[in-house]
Amino acid sequence: MKGTYTLPTESDGARFNIMPEFFTGCVQDGPFANYTNHVGPGKRLTDHCIIRQMNTDRPMASLTHAHIQSILNQPTYDEMWNAMDGIPFKEDIRLHDAGHIALGGEMVSFYTSSNEPAFWIHHAGLDRIWWKWQNADLSKRLYDVAGRVNNTEPPGALSMDYPLPFADRFPSVTVESTVDTRAEPYCYTYDSSAAARGASFLLLSLPLLVALYL
Repeated sequence: MKGTYTLPTESDGARFNIMPEFFTGCVQDGPFANYTNHVGPGKRLTDHCIIRQMNTDRPMASLTHAHIQSILNQPTYDEMWNAMDGIPFKEDIRLHDAGHIALGGEMVSFYTSSNEPAFWIHHAGLDRIWWKWQNADLSKRLYDVAGRVNNTEPPGALSMDYPLPFADRFPSVTVESTVDTRAEPYCYTYDSSAAARGASFLLLSLPLLVALYL
């Protein structure tokens, strides 16, 4: 509910500044009404509610079947992920960031968006799109990766042996060990039936649905 949360005004030293207009209200009902986050917004350490602020104007064009199909139609990984990812590194909104912006609040905090329960379902939907794109030409696309590894210069180049660090929480892994969901430790695939396609769209649109009805 708008007006039930006030963002702290002190600087938290974050590189990506928080936009106050996205942090105006606490979840008021449902299973997360009394849930307390202890990290964020941003790089702060504060006890606060799950924050949401509905924003539908700009993200809606990217939360469509047509936009998802345009992502799946891309011939290379580099083009596919660029079709999926928009701001803050591009000027326009695309599917990934549309889900974050539509729900607002925690979801637009670069550092703590995972405080929002819908974050995990939204990203499961994105993962399924990557899986579908791979499986359209698995022999060529399973190990097709490309792109930069830094948001600042020098950009670097993504490769299969690039390490993905997890600080002191988990051992580092390489990109190669993450691209095949059938392999350990993941051992999963997605349903490709018509019902699952509809469910996938609902997963990607969940941030919008949550903001509308909860």
